[in-house]
Order: sequence, then C-alpha cells, then structure tokens
Amino acid sequence: MVKLLSLFSGIGAFEKALQNLDIPFELVAYCEIDKYASKAYSVLHNAPESMNLGDITKVDETTLPTDIDLITYGFPCQPFSTAGRQEGFNDSKGRGNLFFDALRIIKHCKPKIAIAENVKNLTSDKFKTEFNTVLNALDEAGYVMKFGSLNSQTAVGKGLVSASAKVNTGGANAYGMDCEIIKASNPSYMTDGKHQVKCLGVEDFWGNVWEWIDGLVTDSSNPINILTNTDNFQDNGKGAGYMTTSSGMSSGNGGWLKEPQGNTEAGFTFKASGGSSTTYFTDYARLAGGYVACFGGYWSYGDAAGAFFLFVGSSASGSSGHVSARLMYL
Repeated sequence: MVKLLSLFSGIGAFEKALQNLDIPFELVAYCEIDKYASKAYSVLHNAPESMNLGDITKVDETTLPTDIDLITYGFPCQPFSTAGRQEGFNDSKGRGNLFFDALRIIKHCKPKIAIAENVKNLTSDKFKTEFNTVLNALDEAGYVMKFGSLNSQTAVGKGLVSASAKVNTGGANAYGMDCEIIKASNPSYMTDGKHQVKCLGVEDFWGNVWEWIDGLVTDSSNPINILTNTDNFQDNGKGAGYMTTSSGMSSGNGGWLKEPQGNTEAGFTFKASGGSSTTYFTDYARLAGGYVACFGGYWSYGDAAGAFFLFVGSSASGSSGHVSARLMYL
C-alpha cells in the first residue's frame, strides 16, 4: 500500500491516475487552498475535508510523518505558461515560488518518490535558470530526476532511426544514463538519426533494432485479449500465471498512438490512433490478435520509433534481421 501525500491537490488528478493504474494507496493528507476544489476532492476521493492542509505556505512540515512513499505536487503553472504573463519565480501573485514550499516538505518527509507536474514551457530556454534551480534543489535534497515530454526522441535523442543498416552494440557505452554526456560533447549525434541512443542506461532503447518482448502476447478471440506474464513465457500466452485483459478491440488496428491501454496488466499497448509525430505519444503502435510483441522501432523507422513504439503484430514463428535481443515484460 502506497502512503501518499498530495500537494497542490486540485480535484485529485494524480489520485485518479493511481486508481486507473490499480495502484492501491493510503492518503496521508491533501493540500488545496481553493475551497471549491477541496470540496470536490473530498467528494471524489471519499476523504474528509479535515485532511486538507490548506494553504501550503502555512503548513508546518515538522508535523508531517516521515514514512511517506509518494509525494505528488503539481505546483502552479500560470507563472510559466505561455498563456500567462510568464513572470516565473517573480510572479506578481506569489505563485511562482510555491515550488519551494513543496521542497521544504519533501526535505522533511523524505518520500521514496516525488512526482511534479507543470507546463512544458518551464523547460524552455526562457525559464532555463528557473528550471535548473528546481533540478539543483532536488538534487541537493538527494533525489535523482527524470523529466521530459512524451516525445522521447526530442527529450533524450533521436536514435539510430534514419540509417541504412543496423550497427553493433557498444557504441553508446560512454553516453551517460540518458545521453547527457554525448549531448554536451557532440549534440548533433542526438538529432541526426544516425547515432544510437541510450535511455535509462539501456542502449538502443529505441532505434537500431527491434527487441522482442517476452511475456506479452495476444490471442485471436473477439474481442482480442492481451495476455501478460512475468515468467514462464509462452508465445501463445497459455502458460501458467498469464493474466488476461480484454483489449475491447474486435480486430487489429494501429497508427500514431493517441491513447494506450493504460493499466499495468495490459502492458501499455495500443488502444486508439489519432496522434502524429509531434502530438500525443508521438510514436507508432499496433495491436492485433494472435501475435507477439516487439518494441522500439529499427534503424529506418524515423519519427515512428521511440519509447512508446509497441508493435503487437508479428508472428512468433517469424524471423527478421530487423529484430535482435529480448526484453521482458515486468
């Protein structure tokens, strides 16, 4: 059971996400200054308003527990949004520096994970100083940061996706966990589509070659079922321990991913198209019945490749020079 402290709670979007992902949580407290949002939060999440800490600037962090697993904090975006005055930390209404109130609470409670949310413009050149301040403050508090947009090629690197052939592994050994080293020394490598990418320490997380996904297959029923397992892998999904999740789809479909099957059992597979190379998940995906899964996109897949490229449309008996290595569904 995840112990959750919710800051800048609104009506509880983070909480709804946890529910959608079937992640059980215990609410320690929530923090929302707007009385109408607080009332809605109370109703939607069956939490008495006495659990609301109110104005975050007046919260005494020393009264909060130190065994919290997760703090969520979507600090105000208006000072950084292109729809506002973009005053940043100097916001005339005092909203720009509320991050630091969340920071002092994080420092005291020391959650295992702290998840922030804000607008994309916070990471733009205009707010480079402010964003670096946020990152440095969290680093000094002892946290490893991961951030970026849903466009993995933009956030980390394009990868080997515009080449004529695959290359041997090992070329990205010195790139850093998320290509931060190579970006500093040879930034063009991460935009030309001719060089490998390294994300979360994994070389060719996308691009170069496809990887098979052990433990994720579909059957040929109507609607199509998604079958997942973390061991005892079978290409037909009929081994012991496989979980069955209905896709709700009567036939195979694919395209630029707009909406995934968003829960842990379904393995983040395709649900609906309608995106593009620059919108929504910015990668291509497919889900069809009676197939195994491959991931990432290979050396000539261009913009379609990426961290959300999941193609469940290959026969288990097939073979191809585009596929190499195996990943495991967890």
